[in-house]
Amino acid sequence: MHRFTSRRPSAAMVVATVALVAALGGTGYAATSLPANSVGTTQLKSGAVTSVKLGQGAVQAANLATDSVTKRAMAAGSVGSPEILDDSIAPRDLQVGAVTVGTIAPGAVINSKIGSSAVTNSKIGTSQVSARNVGTITVRSASATITATTSTGAPTKVLVTARCLSGEKVLGIGSSWNGAISDATETDYVRFLTTSAGAPAGAVGRGASNVTVARVFTVQVSCLR
Repeated sequence: MHRFTSRRPSAAMVVATVALVAALGGTGYAATSLPANSVGTTQLKSGAVTSVKLGQGAVQAANLATDSVTKRAMAAGSVGSPEILDDSIAPRDLQVGAVTVGTIAPGAVINSKIGSSAVTNSKIGTSQVSARNVGTITVRSASATITATTSTGAPTKVLVTARCLSGEKVLGIGSSWNGAISDATETDYVRFLTTSAGAPAGAVGRGASNVTVARVFTVQVSCLR
């Protein structure tokens, strides 16, 4: 009859057993064992968070750092009129040169979407604004005729005013005369016509003529709707 002798395991056997248990059990944590808010920036690999990982509406304005949305971060044509709140775009929201043709859908930028004096020269990239990116531009004008005068008499002066319609913004002003360049006509001034609040609303100009035939003085204002 065989007798079994009980032996104490060797140190090598103990080390091997521990190693086997560690290999089979692993040292990682399942997602269900992670404490709340335990995954931070340092735990995420670069590029780990993609668009498919984000729920609809997951990224809100409060989640974005100032100047974090640049033209590289926006797909071509991704910003349309429905995505922009009225008067929501201010100078501090745009990086220098961030507004390009590729990032703005055709007709997306209309009058109500832009805050007062929000778009300055430094906010727009070179040659980035084309006719398809803005609303309708209309040149409105008003004229006055100066009847024939004697060349030796005092010039006759007229005051002419041209206005944009309600809901339009003034882009520029100017004036013109009919007749020859050599005529004795003179534009005293052309100025912006402003509202009581100081906003441009049109143009006012004064012209003078000392020509022996009738001449027409015209004031123009470019209006954006």
